[in-house]
Amino acid sequence: GGTLSICLMWAQALSIRAKFWNLQVKFNRLEAEMTQQRRIATEHRKKETNEVLTANYAPAPNMKDQEAKTFLSKPLRNDPTFR
Repeated sequence: GGTLSICLMWAQALSIRAKFWNLQVKFNRLEAEMTQQRRIATEHRKKETNEVLTANYAPAPNMKDQEAKTFLSKPLRNDPTFR
């Protein structure tokens, strides 16, 4: 009788440990997923912040480095009003 009860208790303990290991694996997987989602959300917030700052405070182009060309820069050669 003692041997039978030891075998049953051992089987029950093994079952409990297997459930614990399974839950631990699920917990680690969910924790990793949550960490990844937090990282993505943080990057998204930083990107939105940078886009807002860039949109509101865009630096003016340096005219020394660029030549501004518009359709009014030079008169048209075939336009009689400028002759």
